[in-house]
Amino acid sequence: MKERVSITLDSELVKGIDSKVNGTVVRNRSHAVELAIRSFLGEAAKKKAVIFAGGNRIAFGGRQISKPMIRVLGKPILEHLISELKRNRVDDITVAMGYASGDIEEYFGDGSGLGVEMQYVKESQSLGTEGALLNVAGLLGTAPFIALNGDQVFRMDLDQMYKQHMETGALITIALSTSATPTRFGVMKMEGHRVTEFVEKPKTSHDSTLISTGTYVISPKALALAGKRRDAVMLEESLLPKVAKAGKLYGYLHSGSWYSIDNISDVKESVRKMEEGLLTFG
Repeated sequence: MKERVSITLDSELVKGIDSKVNGTVVRNRSHAVELAIRSFLGEAAKKKAVIFAGGNRIAFGGRQISKPMIRVLGKPILEHLISELKRNRVDDITVAMGYASGDIEEYFGDGSGLGVEMQYVKESQSLGTEGALLNVAGLLGTAPFIALNGDQVFRMDLDQMYKQHMETGALITIALSTSATPTRFGVMKMEGHRVTEFVEKPKTSHDSTLISTGTYVISPKALALAGKRRDAVMLEESLLPKVAKAGKLYGYLHSGSWYSIDNISDVKESVRKMEEGLLTFG
């Protein structure tokens, strides 16, 4: 619910506010003032995140564990990821878990040990990332939220990514990196910040080296394009191409460290790279 208020501002400040109005991203003077106040109040502190942690357990270190629980420098990948969310003032976290991911909840509990609030939604069968997102949507509120894969570690300015998402009017913003082997990931073409084409793991070579990191800012309105919840449907194969076709998929170019276990057959090599990368985080 919105309330009408009256304020008195310096004329030069009013000119500055009016200069931000473009009729699309910033609709009018009132909208410009609202965005400025939200920024001042540090809305990033209230951001929510959903972590995709479904999938079957894998054999690692002589036992069967959930992939996000693979240890890197003595801690599960997921713990490194949660610490990075906390560093970015994202401390309300929902974990979308597979039916066999009880080891995650057992380890983290309510998240208080890491200074965050955690809740869990367990799937009775594999839903894929899109199905998982629709399954937890009722817990995420009406503001844009962070969504991310649970098998990665990174150092990223999520505040800046969120700000760009709001300024562009995107429905979904993807954090992008570059890769010499882009066909192993979701590949995209860009016009400015807008994604004009998204192809998940193209079967042939692609002339773009921009790839999805599996980290998103999502406006709840985007979920209307997904339709009803379906099982085993991935964001990359369904919702992201639809949002790109609607002209509302944007990319945030991430220039910092990012590591992911994208290939189950090469887990040890992925862990080695993660550990080397984490040592440089400081």
